[in-house]
Amino acid sequence: MNARNLIGALAAAGLIVATPAIAAHGTSSDGGAAASGTSQRSADRAASALSEIEVVTYHSAAGGSTTISLSSDGNIVSYRGPDKAGAVYEHIGVGAEGEGYVLCYNTPAGQVNTYDTGVAMSGWGTPTFTSLSATSSRVVRSTADGRLTMTQLFTFDGPNRAINVDMTVKNNTAASIGGIILRRQVDFDVDTGGANGWADFANWHANDTHTSSFAFNDPSLAPAGSEAHAMMLQYAGNFAKGHFAKVTGNILDSTCTASTQVISLPAHGDFGNTQQFQIGTLAAGAQITAVVRYIRF
Repeated sequence: MNARNLIGALAAAGLIVATPAIAAHGTSSDGGAAASGTSQRSADRAASALSEIEVVTYHSAAGGSTTISLSSDGNIVSYRGPDKAGAVYEHIGVGAEGEGYVLCYNTPAGQVNTYDTGVAMSGWGTPTFTSLSATSSRVVRSTADGRLTMTQLFTFDGPNRAINVDMTVKNNTAASIGGIILRRQVDFDVDTGGANGWADFANWHANDTHTSSFAFNDPSLAPAGSEAHAMMLQYAGNFAKGHFAKVTGNILDSTCTASTQVISLPAHGDFGNTQQFQIGTLAAGAQITAVVRYIRF
């Protein structure tokens, strides 16, 4: 499914009112809403060096050719697709890391807000990265205070241009821990990077209430011979508690509940996308798993 077909499907499902019409490339249809997201981006970000080290790269020629790279901390640092001769498009965090996770929880001293969004990290210990197979890897990492451990299982699905991320949070203490919130946060820069990238950092963004947050380009703006694509961050099941899909004004919002959420959608600008999981309380020694799926259209 290309971006044009995705826009039609979203409109038919009632997720967007109609096919967005962009008056001028890089402008906002939401009374200046784009400025909120764009202001998060430094002018020289496209030229900045990646600080996360890519430790594994998955590639599949099937499904239109997809290449995804991970860091040892459990960040997706590159998501290219198509990625073949004459058609190379990068869609995540162009010029700097643009994907990661937020984990918050309560302690007797107050709420703890840990995060690793690629460009910034707080409250985490040293990760352990293990390559499990040609299509899967595991990252185990505990919070700096040792109270919680998060295990990430990455499973590459090349033929479907996707990767699944299973996130298992475990309570390491002898007492219950409450107020636990887990989020996956991403800065989609659809069609912005790669040898054939043509878009700027502003994409169309939207979400439904619970399952999908996505970014896409208007196919009518693609230069002749170029393609327009879409990226989606999906809820992938296996979570019995509350979960929410959001668009964030800060491209790499690291707050517990995505405090920069963009409400009026669809919106055109440089925004972030997130899936939020309301874990709540974990009993002593208990664990819970939430799963997300990244997919390109």
